[in-house]
Amino acid sequence: MKANEFIKKYGVEEARHQSSLLQEIQVNNNHQEYIDDLKRLIESHELVEKMGGIECLKDMALYGVTQEKFRDQLKQAIADVESFQ
Repeated sequence: MKANEFIKKYGVEEARHQSSLLQEIQVNNNHQEYIDDLKRLIESHELVEKMGGIECLKDMALYGVTQEKFRDQLKQAIADVESFQ
């Protein structure tokens, strides 16, 4: 199961819980990509919540952010969250 499928099925809170458990377990490289994806998706959801929702993030990414690195992070968060819809 891909990380975004896991969050879609079980929710962000369960993903946070699983992510913290997985960090405590010694994993091989095959699982590390999954854990990294899960962490990124959780961070994206948290950013969307913190910034006032997906529409606010879209406005910021299009009009309000001048720093390219942060704009790219916003765009990634938008893509991550929209992958669940």
